[in-house]
Amino acid sequence: NSYEIVPPAKIKELILDKTELIAGCPVGRLGRIFCPLGNCGISVTSVAVTPDGEKLTYKYKTFAGKIVGSGDRVISDLSGLRPGKYSITVSASDDGTVFGNSETATVEIKENPHCSATIK
Repeated sequence: NSYEIVPPAKIKELILDKTELIAGCPVGRLGRIFCPLGNCGISVTSVAVTPDGEKLTYKYKTFAGKIVGSGDRVISDLSGLRPGKYSITVSASDDGTVFGNSETATVEIKENPHCSATIK
């Protein structure tokens, strides 16, 4: 009995369309990210390779916010979070069970300098 061991899919790159957001300061949610125009979403693109060229399944993990969508292009929604650094991790599988390496990217939500100037 012989069989070929095929390595799992490999994440080559994790691309974010932006790596920082500025927190808003509306009444009632002071210091949290606020997106009146819906710009709290970070576009996330995963570039993966698999030795046999099969269709891939992606698994995303974030410790704050939420992932919207599926596949190699998703949105990381950071609305309602406080200033700080938040990570997004992705891994891929060509059979849906064995996930290869993972890649992590970090997004930083920064304090809004205009808010602190108006707080007394």
